[in-house]
Amino acid sequence: MTKKRILVSSGGTAGHIYPLLEVLRLIKRRRAVDILFVGSEHSLEERLIGKEFEFMSIPVGKLRRYPSLLTVRDGARVVHGLYKAHS
Repeated sequence: MTKKRILVSSGGTAGHIYPLLEVLRLIKRRRAVDILFVGSEHSLEERLIGKEFEFMSIPVGKLRRYPSLLTVRDGARVVHGLYKAHS
C-alpha cells in the first residue's frame, strides 16, 4: 500500500497557522502520510510549519489599486510563483 500524500496551505496569520499545525500533527501521529505545506516565502508559515513538515515556498506579489513601481516588481513575482507552482 502506498503512502497517502496531503497538500496543505493556509492564511498567513498565526490565527490560522497554529490550529492547522495541531491538525497536521494529529494526522501525522495517526497515519503514515507525507505532508507538503505550500506557502509564501519568508513568511510566518515558513518559520513555524517548516520546522516540522516539508515546506515549499511560492513567490507572491501584491497587485495594488494605485500606480506604483512595486506593482511591476510584484507582477513579476506572481508570474514566477505561477511557474514554480506548476513545476
